[in-house]
Amino acid sequence: MTQTWAPDTEANTGQRGHWLNAERVRAYSWIIVGIFAIVLAVWTIRSLPDLVDPRGKPLGYDFMAYWSTARLALAGQAADAFDWQAIVPVQHAAVPFRAEFWFPWHYPPTFLLAVAPLGLMPYPVALAVFLSATAALYAALIPRLIPDRRFWIAAAAPAALLNLLDGQNAFLTVALAGFALLWLERWPVAAGVLVGLLALKPHLAPLFPVALLAGGHWRAIAAAAVTVATLVFASIAAFGWVSWLAFLAHLPVSQAMADAGAVPWDTMPSPYVFVLSLGGPVAAARVAQAIVAVFAAGRVWSVWRRRAAPFEAKTASLMTGSLLVSPYLFYYDLLWLVPAVAWLALLGLRSGFRRGEREVLLFAWSVPAIMQPVQMLTHVQLGFPAVLLLLLLAVCRASSFTDSSVLSTQHSNG
Repeated sequence: MTQTWAPDTEANTGQRGHWLNAERVRAYSWIIVGIFAIVLAVWTIRSLPDLVDPRGKPLGYDFMAYWSTARLALAGQAADAFDWQAIVPVQHAAVPFRAEFWFPWHYPPTFLLAVAPLGLMPYPVALAVFLSATAALYAALIPRLIPDRRFWIAAAAPAALLNLLDGQNAFLTVALAGFALLWLERWPVAAGVLVGLLALKPHLAPLFPVALLAGGHWRAIAAAAVTVATLVFASIAAFGWVSWLAFLAHLPVSQAMADAGAVPWDTMPSPYVFVLSLGGPVAAARVAQAIVAVFAAGRVWSVWRRRAAPFEAKTASLMTGSLLVSPYLFYYDLLWLVPAVAWLALLGLRSGFRRGEREVLLFAWSVPAIMQPVQMLTHVQLGFPAVLLLLLLAVCRASSFTDSSVLSTQHSNG
């Protein structure tokens, strides 16, 4: 593949001398894993035998919302999942955690299709099954992202470890998005089905249609549309129209919770919360979110329109830009940055790193671990700047390939 730019001299000749070399990447990854293994072991031991963690919350506390909603759905009360008076007794009957805590359900009925079977199991069994199954999907993605097995450990990024600790769903969404992009050229229909399955958590998916339209991936678009329609009709058949009406009625409640800081802002790396955390008014935060979302959509469209843009830059721009659309973003969702970092690192290794690129990659990889303490100390939310910087890096990389005869690198690993 030819290209019309040459990386700067320092980037090419400084590979060995750069402070962020291969040995340090592996070392930092192992340090993070080691620290987390100790924390997880101590946290789990201190949560036994009643599964109440040291803060008084249930172990894997976010999963409690999934499990309790599944229990209600199996009892024919799916719409009641949005009613705290219905869901709280189910949660506290499962684990005797502190009475002031409860875990609301904010997802559409499409996601309930995925978690409903877990309601057949006791809470600890369901938690173990959910995390094991979704972690296996994420683990299956890693060799396709990182060819050199010596660096697979880097996939155990802080966001992955936080997702595991919180009992969240980022392993699942990253696997769906990652495999969809890897399969797009070879198996467009299968890729489209995976894109459609992101309707389980739709606020992360709006830029996928933008990218697919820009790239002319019509078979994938059709498959995604059919999949979304199937999920919606299946959820209506399973849980009734009332479940969708309850979800739509609950959306203003979710908005009000975010506005009021009922969900800790230091866990939410969106542009919206970035402005709120600096003391800005809600109106300004909404305007900022809209501007950033439109900017991200425009950048993704332009990158995916460029036939010369390398595969890695296209996919990194989409994975990163997807995190800038919704105001409801959490630190575990930053696991979406891991494929983006991996693809941009591969591009840098193949073409040469530019000055500062490796530092941006490290910042994006590590920011879930540092964003909370930094905001507590400074009131500055680092998550949003990290995502924005990584998007800009991907866009710059895509723009560097100007020969219109160059086709995107086709990565369709199975």
